[in-house]
Amino acid sequence: MVALIVIASLIRSAIAFYPEYSSELYLYSAILWSVPFMLYAKVFFGFLMAPRADGIKG
Repeated sequence: MVALIVIASLIRSAIAFYPEYSSELYLYSAILWSVPFMLYAKVFFGFLMAPRADGIKG
């Protein structure tokens, strides 16, 4: 997941060198940036929605 975020950052920084492809690069970087967070939410959804084990609110 960290690798996807790093790759998305590199793609976004490539916009300075390839301005003619800026809209495509923004799109690709946005997709690559959001995939790890969607995977995290999918894998840990049950854990995140369950009550805390220590009983504290939040």
